[in-house]
Amino acid sequence: MSNEILFIILLVFALSLPLIAYWMGRTWMYVLVGINACVLLPIMVLSADVFGYSVSIGTVYYATLFLVTDLLTETYGKKAAYYAVATNIVTSYLLVAFFQLPLAFDPSPMSIEMFEKMGSVYSHSWRMVLVGTLCFALTQILDVNIYNYLHKKTGDQLLWLRNNVSSITSALFANLFFWYFALGNIVDDWFATAIAGFLLTALVNLLDTPIVYLARLRRPADLNTIKEV
Repeated sequence: MSNEILFIILLVFALSLPLIAYWMGRTWMYVLVGINACVLLPIMVLSADVFGYSVSIGTVYYATLFLVTDLLTETYGKKAAYYAVATNIVTSYLLVAFFQLPLAFDPSPMSIEMFEKMGSVYSHSWRMVLVGTLCFALTQILDVNIYNYLHKKTGDQLLWLRNNVSSITSALFANLFFWYFALGNIVDDWFATAIAGFLLTALVNLLDTPIVYLARLRRPADLNTIKEV
């Protein structure tokens, strides 16, 4: 199966999860955010050639976080979106701790190879998590506030506008910040990689526009609870 077909399958899969989680209720959206944090850490440095361009595979999953926080802000308010941001950060730190502590042991002969493989995946974890979580927090605060501001100005109209303006603006900041501070001295030509990551994130953000409209077709299971502001 070609990378292009796999990429399309990945897009459909990644964009479907926030919609399903949204319909099931915000608790499931928080669960999805936590899972996303676990997935991003080991795969963010993976890249593949798709349609003639080298793209970071993890960028697709990262881009869907903007969809999650936008849906939370739209339906439950800013506080619910901030809670999702906190969930991602706490999960990231816990994940690194879970892996780094066992890797600090001296391996037995039969486990040396496995220790080396795991260590190669998580050798830069603390740096990536520190920069990544700071980047994520700043980016999502920016995204939520832009979205909330536009929501107040447009009401229930122009959903596509607030979804895309908030996400794409924040995505540009996120990619430049992360690739420079987390991987600037590791990845060759970090700026080109950051721009490529931004373009991919922007593409996913544009493609998720139908998802936010599909979300309106069915009320979340827990929408009878009091809406946060």
